[in-house]
Amino acid sequence: MVGAAGAVAVAAGCGGSSEKFGDFAGTWQYDAAQGVLTCSTAGMTFNAPPVADKVFQPGIDGKGIVDVSGSQFDGIKTCNFEYDVNGKIATMRAGQTCTMVTGEVLTPTSWRFSLTAANKGEEVGGAGFSALFMDSAGNPVMVPCDYTLQATLTRVATD
Repeated sequence: MVGAAGAVAVAAGCGGSSEKFGDFAGTWQYDAAQGVLTCSTAGMTFNAPPVADKVFQPGIDGKGIVDVSGSQFDGIKTCNFEYDVNGKIATMRAGQTCTMVTGEVLTPTSWRFSLTAANKGEEVGGAGFSALFMDSAGNPVMVPCDYTLQATLTRVATD
């Protein structure tokens, strides 16, 4: 009996990472999103809203959360970007990149996810993106682009 009570007390008092980041963890649906991909050297700008829900899970290091959703560009590649959490704001850790299935590379320069109300959030970010284009001869060429995103979201599941 004493062993069971002690285990319950330890579990209740630990405040594990899933509890610490519980307000962020889960599946977030985009309510409104404006994503813009600007490829100046190619002279092109594209609307590029996210193609899949945002999904956060607590990281195994206990220090933050991980975005385990499919990439906003192809919905397939999972980039597993890590975020540090400070109160109601999660900021993407610096120095992360993600290579898409097609070889295109996303390099976030600044990215944050803020809790704005119960189960409501805002995502704002900027990134470099090496986009794959075809030149006039039909050969694939990587073109440097800039990506920006501003979005509001609603959490639809706590997973």
